[in-house]
Amino acid sequence: MVTHAQEIALFANALEATGNTAIGLHIGDAIPVTSYGLRTHAMLVCPTLGDALRLGFEHPLLGK
Repeated sequence: MVTHAQEIALFANALEATGNTAIGLHIGDAIPVTSYGLRTHAMLVCPTLGDALRLGFEHPLLGK
């Protein structure tokens, strides 16, 4: 399991190594949605972006 701090360090190092400010988008695009966990799946089925954000903020530990 990768910690949040390790994930942030990875993105920071990738940005520094490539200079590509969109590197996080490229990395995120390559990661299958199934690896994100229960909260992400719940957010994806929300009818609106607002509902998805609300669910994410109200249940930060869902699936942990």
